[in-house]
Amino acid sequence: MAKKVEAELREKVAMACRILAASGICSGVTAAVGHASARIPGTDTILIKGRGYRNEALESMTPKDLILIDLDCNILSAPKGIAPPGEIKLYTHIYKSRPDVGGIVHAHPRFSTVMSVINRPLTVVCHEGAYITSQGVPVLDEMNLISTDETGSATASLLGGRSALLLKAHGAVTVGKTVEQATVNIIDLEEMAKMNVHCLAAGGPDFPMVSPEEVKAFIDFRREKLHLLPWLKRYGFAQLLEESAWTWKHWSHKVQGGKRLKA
Repeated sequence: MAKKVEAELREKVAMACRILAASGICSGVTAAVGHASARIPGTDTILIKGRGYRNEALESMTPKDLILIDLDCNILSAPKGIAPPGEIKLYTHIYKSRPDVGGIVHAHPRFSTVMSVINRPLTVVCHEGAYITSQGVPVLDEMNLISTDETGSATASLLGGRSALLLKAHGAVTVGKTVEQATVNIIDLEEMAKMNVHCLAAGGPDFPMVSPEEVKAFIDFRREKLHLLPWLKRYGFAQLLEESAWTWKHWSHKVQGGKRLKA
């Protein structure tokens, strides 16, 4: 059973890497920077993209390319010559501090990085990413790699119970109950960052913002009432209403035509 769980999770993490590439989060100059990871349920071990591949691009990742480590950074299994990523402390400290987190993604999305340096808080200006943005998206005042226990601990502490944070002039980190959710969260975060940049460009620094009351009403409706609409409830669509499920299915279909990745 444990081997089956690990095998299935390997497919999901590899798919997450490819989705990050296909969606533009890790493409062009950022094609080989960033990682998707997942905690094996009920353990202190994680699967993650490592470093040292002949082709580091996320779009090339397959299940067998991933490494298995514990939260003390001990390698439990890895392809020959492959090491943990340089920023492994980012992942281990968040996983240690957040037992609710089953997936973490770190990447260098362009608009999110812009928002990390302009001293302007990310605000809700569209539906996509509204929930994670409404929690607040703090900025870690650290441009360097998160490669030490000190910076890893600082990252986990600043994240707190939120779903996302920005790294100054560096990139973004998102978490989720699953690697699928963490992956969709960074796609949504980047969309929200892009929309913020557009609003600032079109409306200036004082563009009319959506009020906190409007944001709360929208989120409450999505979470508590949308699935009760009779034309949705009648046909059993409630389980499809989570945005991450829709977005993950869309991108996995784009990447592999809906087929599962095989080792």
